[in-house]
Amino acid sequence: MTQKPRSLLTWRPTRYRVRTAGVVAALGAAGLLVAACGSPSASPPSTTTTTTTTTTATSGATSTSTSSTTSTTSSTAAATGACRATQLSMANTGSSGAAGTIELTFSITNTSSTTCPMSGYPGLQLLDGAGASLPTTVVRGGGLSFEQVPVTAVSLAPGQVAYFNMGYSDVVAIPPACSTASGLEITPPTAVTHGTVHGLSVQACANGTVHVSPVFGSADAAGTSTTAPSA
Repeated sequence: MTQKPRSLLTWRPTRYRVRTAGVVAALGAAGLLVAACGSPSASPPSTTTTTTTTTTATSGATSTSTSSTTSTTSSTAAATGACRATQLSMANTGSSGAAGTIELTFSITNTSSTTCPMSGYPGLQLLDGAGASLPTTVVRGGGLSFEQVPVTAVSLAPGQVAYFNMGYSDVVAIPPACSTASGLEITPPTAVTHGTVHGLSVQACANGTVHVSPVFGSADAAGTSTTAPSA
């Protein structure tokens, strides 16, 4: 039998290798073209990390928070215009007590040059003398008049003041143990950062149970039944 010439045996593999190289080169050029024509991806929003103490409560229910967590907020969230703790000065402005129930009123003053809104309930966390978190059970509203303030929209212009009330029982016989606090972290409604009021003398029994009202303006009729200054 006559053998085929060697050049015919090697001709097809050589042609296959040449075509493969051409396809690879074409694909590489197409990839460069797509990369050149594609639009750049949007950069992620900048974030700001702040430390806050988590306290949660729903109407008629309670929850306990005894530790601090870190929350991250984006620039989009910061642009909503709601009052932030850095814009506000907070203080204890009055107190009263009867039959084992103590009522405290706290003021929230806008110290910035920008008007900001707030509405709803502040977050609270009891602190000891060293600034450590104590057992705190927050209840929104309650059975007493100073706790039953209606939720209203408050717009704080520079220098204006809003208030909220806090009530608790100091009767030691109510189990479990009381939280004896000298400080209070206050997180304004819808905010993620907090301010701290020092120099308090709070003995909140029943696992640090405190009742809180929503924020209100001093001109609100419901505010006149508390230790908040009347308009």
